[in-house]
Amino acid sequence: MKNMKTKLILLILFCATSTFAQYNPPVLSTTSLAGNPNQDPNFSKNGNYAIDYDSERDQYVGLWRYNQNGILFDLKIEKRDKLITKYIYQGVILGYKFSDDIIFKYRLVKNGIELYNNLNDNIPDDYPSRAKKFGIHDFAGGIFVDATYNVGSHMSVKLINPDTIFFDLGSGTYFYLNPDSYYETLDHIFTVPTDGIEMVRVN
Repeated sequence: MKNMKTKLILLILFCATSTFAQYNPPVLSTTSLAGNPNQDPNFSKNGNYAIDYDSERDQYVGLWRYNQNGILFDLKIEKRDKLITKYIYQGVILGYKFSDDIIFKYRLVKNGIELYNNLNDNIPDDYPSRAKKFGIHDFAGGIFVDATYNVGSHMSVKLINPDTIFFDLGSGTYFYLNPDSYYETLDHIFTVPTDGIEMVRVN
């Protein structure tokens, strides 16, 4: 598990999405998110822009809710166009790609105490909680950061019907965004529900 966590930390550091001042590289090629990234080599090319021509993301947009066992979890999903991912090593940008993504805002209340709420915040382009929806998959997959203790993990979201989604935040492969020492005394690191929940549409 430690090795898995370490690999994820290195991946996130290497594939950083941070924004550098006055860095606005050009689009060098385009692909459709409806295509197959495993078969189309353009998806992996430097400077490629994966565009949501077929509105793959629309099915997820809205406010979704989980309200059980003293936990109120509101998840707001929005579309964001042309987000950049920069591949960075030791401060040097080695490459970049663009894509049309969905981003996740949320509000979490446990036993009547609000732990986090950024539903109405303006979200910068380097926001880490985001996912892509490829046409070959029946889900959108990406990264979600649980902000209470600043822990991230792989996640997926799948539309079950127009009013229900399945949100799956993996608890087995995670990465720390604070120094390891911060987590040494914690008896748990996630506060957002993990390992699969159904959420209903609010609007």
